[in-house]
Amino acid sequence: MPLFEALMKEQTRLGDIAEAFAGIDTGANEVFVVAVLERMPGTKTALIQSRGTGQSHWIELAALQSLVRPRDVQRYRAVENRVWVIWPYDDEGDVVPEDELRTAWSLCYAYLKENRDVLEARNPGDMKRKLWYELLAPRSPELMRSPKLITGWSRDKNRILKPHQESQQTRSAPGRVSAL
Repeated sequence: MPLFEALMKEQTRLGDIAEAFAGIDTGANEVFVVAVLERMPGTKTALIQSRGTGQSHWIELAALQSLVRPRDVQRYRAVENRVWVIWPYDDEGDVVPEDELRTAWSLCYAYLKENRDVLEARNPGDMKRKLWYELLAPRSPELMRSPKLITGWSRDKNRILKPHQESQQTRSAPGRVSAL
């Protein structure tokens, strides 16, 4: 049964048909959340802008995951993918080992290493049993790739979006979303 049909039935609670969860927590948005300035034609790399370094850097597209922040959600407008998150995890959600990151995603590794001091300065309690380049709270690949209702919470207004259509979603080509 499609989600919105189920929502329209009497006595149906959102929690009966959907799961609510918080998004990711990087612990260092200035390092992990980046803007893609351009993609290098014929390659699998992109030029990103980092708030952490104040510079642009080339990075592998495979190391990026599309990201929608609450402030990007506006009523009656499609969400534009304005920012990306550096995602040092494989397709199963396991952190990419440092040796593999260094060789397979060498540009990403160089960028993260340039920001290592910032990443290691995150709350030590939150970083227990984590590698220095991991996010504080990543989410499972299933949650990252699944269709979502996206809500931007604020004190004065709430916004909810639904997936525009089922689409093949990849790290470099996120699905579109449109306003309810």
